[in-house]
Amino acid sequence: MRLFAALLLQVAGCLQAQQGSVAGTVVDQTGKPLAGVHIRLVAGEFASGGRVSAVYGVDSDDAGHFSASDLKAGVYTLFAERAGYVQQETKGAPLLAVKLGQPTDYRLVMAERSRSRAA
Repeated sequence: MRLFAALLLQVAGCLQAQQGSVAGTVVDQTGKPLAGVHIRLVAGEFASGGRVSAVYGVDSDDAGHFSASDLKAGVYTLFAERAGYVQQETKGAPLLAVKLGQPTDYRLVMAERSRSRAA
């Protein structure tokens, strides 16, 4: 029985160690770090009915850095929010693949709301 319990604890530890993580920096269009940006990471089956399977949220610090750990593997859509700014995107919201045991470094660019409307 002790052997089974020890094996179970080892397997649980391995599974916990295999969670994905995301880290990155939020900057404005000039490259200046942005603090206080709320980043939501949303995973789901959007093409087949819009089912959301996981949502995580983090805030950027004074240096614009953010990180989230213990994420399930999968593809996440990133949404960034801060008063007076809009998220810059090329086509739709950015997608980010999270793989087990592989940290991700991501750079997210935001623009002042008045500048983005003039563009």
